[in-house]
Amino acid sequence: MSSQIDYQLLLKTIVMTAKNAAQSARERRDEAMLFAYYDILDAVKTQADIMEVPLDKIGLQDFNLDDLVKATVDIAKQKQVA
Repeated sequence: MSSQIDYQLLLKTIVMTAKNAAQSARERRDEAMLFAYYDILDAVKTQADIMEVPLDKIGLQDFNLDDLVKATVDIAKQKQVA
């Protein structure tokens, strides 16, 4: 049977992967993928808040989800100008 630590490690790995993929999508200027990773990370953060899981336990303590939204808006604006 899996322990609490196993689930925590699994969730931290998912969060780390999503954060890295979001950064890669930002660098590629891929709006759709940025929104997708925003949705994933927002769902994790929301559930962590509801369940009172400290964000540092899942690797989200230093991650600002609003930065993904801002990056998406910036990309969209730049595409309109081009």
